[in-house]
Amino acid sequence: MKNVFVGVGVSKAGQSFEAGKEAAEQAIKDMQSKGGNEPVFGLVFCSGGKYGKNDKTIKEFVNGVQSVFGKYKELKWIGCTTAGEITPDGVKYGSTVAMVIGTKYIK
Repeated sequence: MKNVFVGVGVSKAGQSFEAGKEAAEQAIKDMQSKGGNEPVFGLVFCSGGKYGKNDKTIKEFVNGVQSVFGKYKELKWIGCTTAGEITPDGVKYGSTVAMVIGTKYIK
């Protein structure tokens, strides 16, 4: 029996809000496709040059992520900007990567 389920999502969307939302949605869908149910922790990395250019773009990005992650009461998440993002397909630039973990063993 598996105790921990992990999902990853990647987006290169042009708009900050859409990129955050898309990566978060993909991560949850990926986790659930592996048998996970409710995510409890998330980790998000985004291109600072693309989505963190100024206060407006980074706030839009965070709002995009939160529009998805905020639906899960127990889900806490952290994130930061990067100069390159590590994805399941290797290093990418100008993208965002979200990861979620689903388990009853993290509080």
